[in-house]
Amino acid sequence: MSDVEFNEPSYGAAPVPGARARKSITEFVIKMGLASDETQAQYVLLGAVIVAILLAIVIFHFASPHTGGKLSPEAAQQIGQYLTQPPSSFTAPAP
Repeated sequence: MSDVEFNEPSYGAAPVPGARARKSITEFVIKMGLASDETQAQYVLLGAVIVAILLAIVIFHFASPHTGGKLSPEAAQQIGQYLTQPPSSFTAPAP
């Protein structure tokens, strides 16, 4: 029973698109001296993403200081009108 052989083709794993781009970003962090290996570089990049998200939240919250970060009723009404009836410049042309 142990003399059985299978002659099936062997398929290797397909390369992941974009995998090299991620590696090049971690290599850049290492070259800048912010990390000494790939794991540390990934932690540095994760920290940068978290800081960017927090910064975006703060900017959007304080974007309109005269309303305390809230939409005025007029702005909310304009957004509602836009969502229900977009301007004609955004409609598809007739065939």
